[in-house]
Amino acid sequence: MPLEQTYWKNTLLCDYENIIEKAENISNEEFTNNKKYTRRILSTYLIDLDLREILIERLFENINDLKEFLLLEEFTNGTLHNIVGKIMELYLTKSQLHEVTKQGHKASKDYSKYDKFAGIIKLYQKDPKILIKIQLLEKVNKRSQSKFELENKDIEKLKKRIETKGKIEQDLELFDKNLGDDKKSKFIGGFDIDDDIYLYFIREYKRALALKIETPRFDTVCEWIIFRIPIKSNEIRVSYDSKMEIKKFIPTIINGWQKGDLEKEKDVVKNFEVLNTKENLKHFFETIIEEETFPLVEIRLDPAPFKGTSVLTLSDKKNKSLKTTLRWFGENKKDFFKDISSIVECKIYFNKHRLKMKFKYKEEGIAIRYLDNTLQINLRNEFERDMLEKFNLTVIPGA
Repeated sequence: MPLEQTYWKNTLLCDYENIIEKAENISNEEFTNNKKYTRRILSTYLIDLDLREILIERLFENINDLKEFLLLEEFTNGTLHNIVGKIMELYLTKSQLHEVTKQGHKASKDYSKYDKFAGIIKLYQKDPKILIKIQLLEKVNKRSQSKFELENKDIEKLKKRIETKGKIEQDLELFDKNLGDDKKSKFIGGFDIDDDIYLYFIREYKRALALKIETPRFDTVCEWIIFRIPIKSNEIRVSYDSKMEIKKFIPTIINGWQKGDLEKEKDVVKNFEVLNTKENLKHFFETIIEEETFPLVEIRLDPAPFKGTSVLTLSDKKNKSLKTTLRWFGENKKDFFKDISSIVECKIYFNKHRLKMKFKYKEEGIAIRYLDNTLQINLRNEFERDMLEKFNLTVIPGA
């Protein structure tokens, strides 16, 4: 697997041919003059040596080592430090983590203490397939999720389907044929991460030049779908970049394709409207203003509570609470929370993020959505749990 083209090109979506060609043609001098490469070289498994020149010479002694180095270097570009750090702590031993911890950073409690490239090297040596998990979590953490509820979710049956990967692949083939959009779906794999099951799919893709932070690199533009399935509940969260109607895709994967499935997406209910009471939402605003549990840093009212403007937005760009400003309005007989139905949006400061929330009012109650792609998965779970436990409010991802 280490240099298998299918793994690097079709699964990890790297620009395999160009990287292999580079490895076969780059000179020692060109490599040495590339500052990024010479920084990365100290992170490899030859890290016990001090001189970069010696490290580079050893790397050039084996062309396959050089190819792996350049493939892993490209894979590392643009990866999130927190994602790589999380996977490192899940799969590396304490001694291995010690080896990839930067000098002078051992007391740090966040993932920045780890050398990202060194960690990826260690993970790759342990099991190349672990890199797929990094890619999967990268996509999930950068994209909002749609929340669905399945009437009948048999988790044990689903696990068996994942183990017999061929059955899912057969179902995908039948699904593609019946969908008739001339695109081919591929099941990358299923993974257990933090008590959730992740299923990763891609659909027919093409090459494109993508600009990364450190250097331009070729990447793959493709349709992709990732299921995040909590084991203990009947919900399914889906991150995707696809024009396909996802509600037609879910039953095929969860239960297996059957003739007529494309017309049975009613079995999957998109969880758009979990409604909350006005009393609970009003309590939420009163609490975060007085106690600053989550500082209220922006509020948008439509209509505005006075003449002269149709919409009023109050905002503190330094992420400080609007408590003083709102108190002033209250003293001047403009209590925004007497009737909260004019509050259509707000932003709170949660875990060092400005988090947008939107409110949709109906006779039966209020739907609350939040912009989840500003938070990583663990913080999304924490926020939803806090809102439910502290304020009895159900918030839905995807503002």
